[in-house]
Amino acid sequence: MILDVLHATVACQLAIALMCLLVSPGAPRLRLLPMSDRRAAHLLRWTRRLAVLVVFGYAAAEIGLLFGLYRAAYEALLRLVSLAVLVCLVIIVLQTRAPVAERIRATDGHTGTLAALRNRIATRWHVIAIFYLVALWLVWAFDVPNGFSRLLRVAALTVVIAMLARWLAVAAYSALDRALRISPATLARHPGLEDRLRSYQPIGHAVLTIAIAGVAGVTLFQAWGVDAFSWFTSGALGGRIIGALGTIGITLAISLVVWEAVNAGIQFHLARLAREAQAARSARLRTLLPMLRTTLLVTIFSVAGLMVLSEIGVNTGPLLAGAGVIGLAIGFGSQKLVQDIITGLFLLLENTMQVGDVVSLGGLSGTVEALSIRSIRLRALDGSVHTVPFSAVTTVTNQTRDFDYAVVDVSVGLSEDPDQVADLVRAVARDVRQEPRWKNAIRDDIDVMGVEKFLDTALVLRTRIKTVPGQRWAVAREMNRRIKARFDELAIESPWTSYRVLSTTPPPPPASPRTE
Repeated sequence: MILDVLHATVACQLAIALMCLLVSPGAPRLRLLPMSDRRAAHLLRWTRRLAVLVVFGYAAAEIGLLFGLYRAAYEALLRLVSLAVLVCLVIIVLQTRAPVAERIRATDGHTGTLAALRNRIATRWHVIAIFYLVALWLVWAFDVPNGFSRLLRVAALTVVIAMLARWLAVAAYSALDRALRISPATLARHPGLEDRLRSYQPIGHAVLTIAIAGVAGVTLFQAWGVDAFSWFTSGALGGRIIGALGTIGITLAISLVVWEAVNAGIQFHLARLAREAQAARSARLRTLLPMLRTTLLVTIFSVAGLMVLSEIGVNTGPLLAGAGVIGLAIGFGSQKLVQDIITGLFLLLENTMQVGDVVSLGGLSGTVEALSIRSIRLRALDGSVHTVPFSAVTTVTNQTRDFDYAVVDVSVGLSEDPDQVADLVRAVARDVRQEPRWKNAIRDDIDVMGVEKFLDTALVLRTRIKTVPGQRWAVAREMNRRIKARFDELAIESPWTSYRVLSTTPPPPPASPRTE
């Protein structure tokens, strides 16, 4: 026993001598390990403390056993000494955490998997070291059979599983980033699509991290001797949880795909309208967008929420019944409002009218000033504003859609030649169309349709001119002015002239008075 104490003392002296050889606190030129004088003195000081603690602790236990100390107390004393050594080693690890991490960390400018792994180990090496020291002490203190070999195997498997999980995470992140990267051609057709997909990148990374961490955790438990794979067999709790999570994940993924597909379609349609310079249709669609998106969001949220609740075991029957009753009550209470919204929705979707169109609806006429979800605002010719709910609209007469016809009825005396008058009107129309003010308003030559009807004092010649939308009234007024001026130049007989001539004929001579 005394010999064992001497052997321990010699071993401690050798350890101190070896540390002096490596660090050489007083001779920097002889120092084998590159470090500062302060760090060398620190390591040598802790080596001496550990040596003294081990030698005197072991010697005290052996002397106690020599003087009749119980075997259990002897082993307890050794475990206490080893625990003190463990505490000292943990303190050393914590004190040297920063310089060791600096040596482990990759140099600036280095990238790649190895550099990332070195940087990650540098930030966590002290945790790994403390964990392994505590595990070694537990194996020795509790005398676990084959404990050190099993601990070595578990440590190796833990490192391998952690590295595989890390590489799998990097590969999954890269695959997700490539999937969210949009080609220039697709981006040109669908502007804003990449930004919307990029907004889901953090969520995708979080889901992948949780999934990989879960798989790695289960694999670690299996490597540590826990039969973790049996938790996920058919009928087990883990299997049911995985099935429920898979169904919920698929439901949420489909919901997101539907939401993004609809939004992408809307944005594509808006971009096409912008390219085609259809500002009115674009503005109308943007008016409908909040309602459409809210309706779609509520629908998706309701269906997905009910499916998720059903999957986690919540009875959704009472919820559906309650929602049906509430919806029925709302439908009866706001029937007129719902009718306004639905009718307006279809009128707007069918492009029946736009802001700026001149329409007749509900017995009223005017220019469309605004379109809301529920009503139409018309501005009459005299400045009056009419607000017409969509539910009151049964027929819409749009007077400015695509093109107009300026209908001009020319009335001349009964004695005039219709063919000559028609040629005169065509010449007036050609003169009007050649002027800069009217050449962009008139689309085609005048169409003389012929004699429309006879009046008591005139014949009516009907003509029409194709114009751009909203210009038929201006063109008709200009044509009437020009025709009147031309008729005055050529002394064309008008109905009023004809009537005046007839009314000024000499009256018959008065009857001679009778003589008696």
